[in-house]
Amino acid sequence: RRASREGGVSGEGRGGGVVEGCLGGVGVGVLQLGIGSALIIVPALIVVRLIEIVTRNLNIAGSIFNAMENELFILLVFLILGAGYASNSHVRVDILRERFSPRRRAWVELVGIVLFVLPFGLVVLWYGSLLMTLSLEDGERAAIGFGLPVRWLLVGAVPYGVLLLMIAMGA
Repeated sequence: RRASREGGVSGEGRGGGVVEGCLGGVGVGVLQLGIGSALIIVPALIVVRLIEIVTRNLNIAGSIFNAMENELFILLVFLILGAGYASNSHVRVDILRERFSPRRRAWVELVGIVLFVLPFGLVVLWYGSLLMTLSLEDGERAAIGFGLPVRWLLVGAVPYGVLLLMIAMGA
């Protein structure tokens, strides 16, 4: 009985059960993926921005670096979207939220997820996946791939990021 109170299969106690432990692990995984993505993309974004500034000042055509900067930023935003929710550092309307009881906060969160995030997320997943497939089939080129036909990775980051957000909200 004591082991179950410390987070065993029964779900009693501070640690929750097996299902809660798995969901918590998924949230941690989404958080780690977001942090790892940021650790790679932010330095790349800084380097690309510096190169773009230097090439512009030397009157060298550097439009590929401007496009690359935009693409890296899109990747960054969508790959850290779920991490923001998993770490509870996303934007909220705190003026109202701080006045609510914990129970009411949970209900507002649940209603917001069901009425807004879930339908929006499903639409983005559906159409984003279709657009990613079209981009792959057409061989669209991306600046971050230096003209290689990898734009589908960028287009696919949008539904993937929204999926990570939905997973983080479920965890």
